[in-house]
Amino acid sequence: KTSIPDHLHTPETTTKSIQFIPTHNHLRFNNDIHPQTMGTAMGTRMAPQHANPSTAELEETPPNTRQTKPPSHHRYTDDIPTTWTEGEKAPKELHNSPNAHHPSTRPKTDHSTEKVNPLDTTASTNNGHTHTSTHKKPTDRCSYLHNSSFHPSHTKKSIIHSQATRYHRICSDPDDRDKHLK
Repeated sequence: KTSIPDHLHTPETTTKSIQFIPTHNHLRFNNDIHPQTMGTAMGTRMAPQHANPSTAELEETPPNTRQTKPPSHHRYTDDIPTTWTEGEKAPKELHNSPNAHHPSTRPKTDHSTEKVNPLDTTASTNNGHTHTSTHKKPTDRCSYLHNSSFHPSHTKKSIIHSQATRYHRICSDPDDRDKHLK
């Protein structure tokens, strides 16, 4: 059943559910099952709901309260693409501030003067022109539905179609797009 009956839908049950989910996750490692003792399992429906308040709290600290503010700073759940024109010291300070927020917070930061990788894309400039492509994180497992799964055929076909559409929309260079489509 995917919904909670009205008589059980109270603030107390919602709070208990939110507290239950991150404390009852399990993970598989080397074919052994272990309880997850810290954080939320990524990929669950509750992961963004747990990540958003923490990330939003970090928004209250730098760069919003700094004297030197970045010209571009946006947050998309857990991706925060930021650009700086003030040298390398300010972004390094910004990167250290979440680490001081909570001992388990270890955000990954890519510093580059050539490209940025927000939201699984890569944006770069060359001779004053912006180029875009898709970006795969090192943790990407390329896990798609296997063709022999029991999902309806239209679901399996839609994965191919949606990925091809994604490459067509994101890749600014046709040769790069064709490389991803192979």
